[in-house]
Amino acid sequence: MDLTDEQWAVLEPLLPEKERNPMSVIW
Repeated sequence: MDLTDEQWAVLEPLLPEKERNPMSVIW
């Protein structure tokens, strides 16, 4: 699942540092 910049702006602060790379996140 590709996330928009807006979605990342919301989700990024909630993710562990190691998971902030979109390529490493599995939805």
